[in-house]
Amino acid sequence: MTLCTDNGAMIAAVGDLLVRSGAEPAPLDVSIDPSAPLEYASLTPLPAPSARAA
Repeated sequence: MTLCTDNGAMIAAVGDLLVRSGAEPAPLDVSIDPSAPLEYASLTPLPAPSARAA
């Protein structure tokens, strides 16, 4: 998704990474703050494809 500008896709990608990293889901009654920063999301990047093949 190079240079993707679809906000839904970007949020889904962050959610996917959080789930894969083992993050617990937020409760259904969590308050909504559309201006909340995503800095708290701790994600570990995967190695580059060339590094994984080695």
